[in-house]
Amino acid sequence: MYKVVIADDELWLRKGLQKKIRWNDLELSFCGDASDGEEAYHLAIEKQADIVIADVRMPVQDGLKLSEKILSYNKNIKIIVVSGYDEFQYVKTAISFGAVDYILKPVKAEELNNALKKAIDSLEKNKSADTFKKNISDILKKSMNEFILHNKKEDALNFNQWLNKAHIQGHEYSVVLFLVDRSITDIDKVKQDMLAYSNKIANGDFNIIEFERQFSIIGLLIIRMTDKRDIETYIRRLWFFLENNYAQIIFTTIGGCSTSINDIPKLYTRALKLMDSYNDFQSQSNNIVFFNEEDDEKNYEYPAVIHQEILHCIKIKNRSEINAVLEKVRLFFQKNNNISVKEGKKLLFCIISEMVVLLTKENEKYNKLIEKGINICNDIDNYRTLKDILLCIENYVEVYINTAEQSDQSNGETVVRSVLDYIEQNYFENINLNTITKNFHISPSYFSVLFKRYTGENYIDFVTKLRIKKACELLEKTGNKINKISYEVGFNDYKYFCKVFKKYTAMKPSEYRRRNTNENH
Repeated sequence: MYKVVIADDELWLRKGLQKKIRWNDLELSFCGDASDGEEAYHLAIEKQADIVIADVRMPVQDGLKLSEKILSYNKNIKIIVVSGYDEFQYVKTAISFGAVDYILKPVKAEELNNALKKAIDSLEKNKSADTFKKNISDILKKSMNEFILHNKKEDALNFNQWLNKAHIQGHEYSVVLFLVDRSITDIDKVKQDMLAYSNKIANGDFNIIEFERQFSIIGLLIIRMTDKRDIETYIRRLWFFLENNYAQIIFTTIGGCSTSINDIPKLYTRALKLMDSYNDFQSQSNNIVFFNEEDDEKNYEYPAVIHQEILHCIKIKNRSEINAVLEKVRLFFQKNNNISVKEGKKLLFCIISEMVVLLTKENEKYNKLIEKGINICNDIDNYRTLKDILLCIENYVEVYINTAEQSDQSNGETVVRSVLDYIEQNYFENINLNTITKNFHISPSYFSVLFKRYTGENYIDFVTKLRIKKACELLEKTGNKINKISYEVGFNDYKYFCKVFKKYTAMKPSEYRRRNTNENH
């Protein structure tokens, strides 16, 4: 049975709608009602409703916003909009959001039940489409396994026939293997997220078929459906997402590309051979490997040290140090005359993509720069010379530093003031440096520089002085035991408190209390 939620700000209207529905005939069940859009949204999600009947005009959140919000959460939920005669513009908007039907007030039972039938028909079509999609997906997966493992002519014909039934006409094929950390128990969750993101960024240009592999390896067949994008750029974007969202993906290999479906087993064999060489690559910072038909047997040593130096300088936002490291990159290109443009692109991709990951952990001021970085990674084939590659890195880093410096001038003092207020209110808690940087979304190294710049002290000294100051006040104004006071101001170790107290006041807590109590009396 499909579940229904009714939303209207008038109780009598909700009850009236409920009475007019032929629940048994339509095989529907009532799972609750709500007086505003916000309440209806949470109810629909909680009860996993299939149909929502919503009035256009409601407090807190109207029917339009409710429709948009529900359909963005689950596009398969069916919305029926109820409105007055003078609200047709609202109805048009709701329909554009994806509402399945609308009913004008006063609501007639026949119109309401017809709208519900329409919603039910749509749900049934969705169910049939989902069933076919799931079945064909399972069949393709099984057929793909047979094809790559046995590589028989009849297996190729069978796989091709199922591709045709699924309306998948490929222009080019590639096999990608992902090695997953063996400690991961829920590998299915990783696969589900991987496939969801793969299909999201495919945007109709690619079709993805997952196939089974043992020994913690996930296999994907990437099928290029159009001429809009090349496979390698798509794979790099997919890898970029996985690399930075799933530490469990520890190595990735790509067996090359081919326009012939008959070459799929060969592509798989190549990718698997590269995967077998994983141990030889453990020391490398780059953990994605493409098969290279033009293997020129160069002993290319990826500049991991320079790579890490750049990322370190980016984190601390130091212009002079960044310029010095970029000069090292320039010298690296100059000294390694045999380095190819393809290898230079690897360096460009790794530096830009990892910078983007760092920027996503900052605030929205870097959104345009993040978008630019993603575009560079997606359009990496447009760079034809090493000079172009180096210039791209330099320009991207320069824009980043300029943005950071401009922002720091306006935001640095505000951040520090907010932190000082937080410390004042929470000095008695365990507020170490990691606590602050997590709460205020700022890197530890950068925060330390910023805090020292505006206060003249490092963070630990500042907090310690404040705690000692608060301890002095309690010693003067209360009769609490000293060991209790030490805990009240944030010290977990009484002996350590006494040691620190003496360091800052040149006397023991008991002596300080005695002197200041005598002076006050």
